[in-house]
Amino acid sequence: MPERPALTRLRRLHQHWVQLCGDRPLPSPDQFDILTLPQLMGYLHIVEVEGEPPRFRFRLFGTRIAEIGGRDLTGRWVDDIEPPRWAEAVQAAFLQPLTHRLPCYSRSDDAYDLGAIEMHRLACPFSSNGHDIDRLLVGVEAIPRPHFTGKT
Repeated sequence: MPERPALTRLRRLHQHWVQLCGDRPLPSPDQFDILTLPQLMGYLHIVEVEGEPPRFRFRLFGTRIAEIGGRDLTGRWVDDIEPPRWAEAVQAAFLQPLTHRLPCYSRSDDAYDLGAIEMHRLACPFSSNGHDIDRLLVGVEAIPRPHFTGKT
């Protein structure tokens, strides 16, 4: 993850994920309690991972991110979301932790059409059975682009 002061929520999420792992390679979804990270409330997505090839469904879509992006995607499958380029960017970001079995950082370029805001995310894998990744906990930070001059 890039060292950038504005990404304090994502760094805190990463630290928490490492603590939850303990001596296991992946934490269980049951271990996570949002009340232990109150500063992340509204900035987290809980994403279910199903099938092969994997599909991703937002079990919970962060309320602050929904406000920023203008839509709440709770209950929606990533690959059904419009526009397709947005779905493709998110799908690619969510596949990374399945491949690497570690938290993976990504940032939006123009996928969100939010103009003066960059969306940074950290997708952290969780496993109910200790092996198969069946959930992602995704932290999101919206960072203003101070020198934005037009659409990306």
